[in-house]
Amino acid sequence: MSLFDIALDNPEPLFKADYQHPHYDERQHINIDLSAINSYWIELMQSHDVEVYRVELFYGPKDVPYVMGIHTDRSYGDWGKINWVFGGEGSEMHWYKPLTASQKEVKATAVHSNYNLFEAEEVRLIHSSVIASPSIVQVGLPHNITNPGAERWCYSMVMQDLLTGDNVTFGRLKRIFGK
Repeated sequence: MSLFDIALDNPEPLFKADYQHPHYDERQHINIDLSAINSYWIELMQSHDVEVYRVELFYGPKDVPYVMGIHTDRSYGDWGKINWVFGGEGSEMHWYKPLTASQKEVKATAVHSNYNLFEAEEVRLIHSSVIASPSIVQVGLPHNITNPGAERWCYSMVMQDLLTGDNVTFGRLKRIFGK
């Protein structure tokens, strides 16, 4: 079992039956309306005192290869999300270890989520994986995505622990899914 990503053996779809993947001419990072999400996932998380408060789409168009910047979601620590990836053949997620402890500037994305950006010389690659759908992913460690140019939709479920008011940890998601 990986410390960075864990495939979930759950065939329940993320979306309601009528959902259609959007297409764009350029890379996008947008929020998906929660009304499109299968109530199974919302209710499952609620039964564990977890609220799904956002599902983000990271979209990469066909024939546009890219390497995403190395970053942590929110801040350095133990933070988990559940990702569903469609398309993106040949894409990989990579995790890194910072070479030194340092305070990073907090930046904001287009959907108003916080992140810390790292330069390649500040980190060392420690793990790479092709992400199964769905998977629990560790987003509190520096990570990025490489995509050779296949059209790719990555839907990332952001959750809040209703007991602490904080983002859900990777460890908590492992316990919820018995991993």
